Amino acid sequence: MLLAEAVGGRRFGELAAATGCEPVTRAQLLHLLWSRRLGLDLASPLGDCSIVVPAGETGR
Repeated sequence: MLLAEAVGGRRFGELAAATGCEPVTRAQLLHLLWSRRLGLDLASPLGDCSIVVPAGETGR
């Protein structure tokens, strides 16, 4: 579900708030980022405003 929600780019905070259990969703988002299934621009610190995209959309 989170991978599909991130298509086109969504803010980290928006993705976390999109479900009923935000703390668990934040942990899942971090896992997907760590395992490189989601991506983001690390030129700035990770925060609720960071744009998250599926790994295929990162421009690599």
